[in-house]
Amino acid sequence: MMKHVYVLDEDGIGSIYGINTYICNLLKIFPVENFSITVFKLYSKETILDVVYDKHIRYIYVPDMDMKYKNDYYYRNIFYLILPYINPEHYNILHLNYRSCIDLAYLLKYELRFKILLVWHYQTWIDLLIESDVDKVLSNKVKRLSAIEEQFCKEYAKDNELLKCCDGIILLADHSYLRLNKMFDLKTQRIFIVNNGIEDKYVSNINRDTLKVKFEFDVSDKIVLYVGRLDSNKNPSVLISAFDKLKQCFNNLKLVIVGQGNFRQPLSILYPRYKNIIFTGFLEQEQLSELYRIADLGVIPSHYEEFGYVATEMLMYGIPIISNKSSGLSDVIGSDLYGDLIDLYRSDNQEDSINLLASSMARLLLDQDRRVLLSKNARLRYLEKFSIDIFKQKMIEVYNAI
Repeated sequence: MMKHVYVLDEDGIGSIYGINTYICNLLKIFPVENFSITVFKLYSKETILDVVYDKHIRYIYVPDMDMKYKNDYYYRNIFYLILPYINPEHYNILHLNYRSCIDLAYLLKYELRFKILLVWHYQTWIDLLIESDVDKVLSNKVKRLSAIEEQFCKEYAKDNELLKCCDGIILLADHSYLRLNKMFDLKTQRIFIVNNGIEDKYVSNINRDTLKVKFEFDVSDKIVLYVGRLDSNKNPSVLISAFDKLKQCFNNLKLVIVGQGNFRQPLSILYPRYKNIIFTGFLEQEQLSELYRIADLGVIPSHYEEFGYVATEMLMYGIPIISNKSSGLSDVIGSDLYGDLIDLYRSDNQEDSINLLASSMARLLLDQDRRVLLSKNARLRYLEKFSIDIFKQKMIEVYNAI
């Protein structure tokens, strides 16, 4: 029987960052024998439902609606819009990447016998509560909930309801399995741990000096690279403060910060010392790839990452990485053989974190031999764990298992 995978995608912040990267790499595993693929593009800018074929992939653009019909009503209504484009004789799988569409998932599961496969891309609590507070709320140790804790409980209830509807759950890293088992009852769902995979863009014969000149760097410049949103979880501010301590000790040291978000806090830290720090804003992948090729050191100071696409990309380009030892970053980088994992927030004192990061950066910048070794090891780790071929093999196994 033909298996048909329906991938749910949405316009929004996730469509620019991690989830979009995931979907783009997922689509690269097709075509696959005995599989068809359709992508539902929800909240699209089209005024009417539109169907577009791109080689072996069918895209169905579902228009946005008036604000008052969004969320629950939106997902219920689009079930009837997409119904004519679903063949009930196929073995149909709904591949969910967003957790807001529970009504659509239920309708497809119980009306059309879809199998529901959810990828757990993020933790809803990360922007609301720290992990220890989550445990207190779930264990009913908080007598009176704050507004944020009440909001967390609502999000938790929605997640719990959706998880019960799923036939399979894809987790991106080992740490997610431990966390979800602690938070939810997952006895009836099939759990798959599938690391994200990315297409290999590494080119070994690129002239780094030529690229440095293109970006108006000196050939002798050492470049520290940060890639990600500018927000409190990613915490580029601690990197900027650490860099500020180092730049007086190192000649020709540059910090490049790639990403969008709240510029107010990091810029306020710098004032009036802007020299040697470059904010690029959001960059397309081709431009970002060139920066990866000239980076001497990558720094990822996030409090929390479900997986860590940026870490994977840095491994692919053989960039020595300094990363906070937490969550998905530890799973991606693995050990000090592939990067410098530090417990960046072991103290509640921000100055301690800044000094710890500055010390780690200084050690690696001074140790050329270790940077060369880490670069070679990082590239090998990507090839062994996160290549698109490994990802394809695991994803087909999942589709065949549910």
